[in-house]
Amino acid sequence: MNAQSNGLKDFFDFHKSTDLVFNLTKVVTKNMLNPTNTEDAISIIIQHSPSIASIMNRKLITKVLIFQYLNARHVSVAADLSKPALLEKLYEFWNDRFTDRLSEKSQNRVRDEKVDQFPIHQMSRQFSSWFFTMCNENQLKTEDFWSAMEYSIEMIESGELVRQEQGSGAPSILELLQKLHSQDNLLFNPNNCHDGIQGRMDAHGLVMVLCCGTLHSPGTFVGVFECVFGLLRDPFADDNWKIKLLRMRLNSSSPREAPRLNECPFLESMMALPSPTSMDL
Repeated sequence: MNAQSNGLKDFFDFHKSTDLVFNLTKVVTKNMLNPTNTEDAISIIIQHSPSIASIMNRKLITKVLIFQYLNARHVSVAADLSKPALLEKLYEFWNDRFTDRLSEKSQNRVRDEKVDQFPIHQMSRQFSSWFFTMCNENQLKTEDFWSAMEYSIEMIESGELVRQEQGSGAPSILELLQKLHSQDNLLFNPNNCHDGIQGRMDAHGLVMVLCCGTLHSPGTFVGVFECVFGLLRDPFADDNWKIKLLRMRLNSSSPREAPRLNECPFLESMMALPSPTSMDL
């Protein structure tokens, strides 16, 4: 969609409490189509109109509606302007706001695609896939952890900390994870995209795997989780990576979409750590 198409969507979204978009659909299609949602209605209006300007020039799009929208978007306009003058201001605003937004999104997408290929991020996704599969199947072993590893697991309900388990030692964390599986009946479903799993490097050389996702029990959505693993190679175990640190927060919230790392306050300090562009993993 171009800047004006995105602007039109924003205009209708602002007036979503009215039946404007559906009434306009009836006018444009001469009552031949009855969309069930706003998105379909906008697509139909654009498809059956020669231009965005022809849509905005419809009688249903009044001066009042345009003025209200521009005022809400902090565009200074005189109240006595004619509709053509208001539309001119409207198009200028759309071109300034949504052209920049589209350009920024494109730049961010290209940047994320490049960053996503960093070895540390690829390793982090591989590790997370392995760990949560093993955890869900209750197949983790003490050999997967450093014997003196440290852990902290918080459980949040209704925004309040209701339980915290922290300690050290491979047998202890393994027992706790097994309880989460057998007693609490929890299954982890990590967000396997770049915005759900990333890698960082701390000041001591630990590879930090940052991960978030959703929590389930069989057939039931439970909440979300945020966690960070600290990984270190073990020269006495064929130089394999082992878990040196585990910090996790389990939250009984109900998000509308999959959680993302940049929206996880628990991981905010970890996200600020450097992300190497290349490293010998």
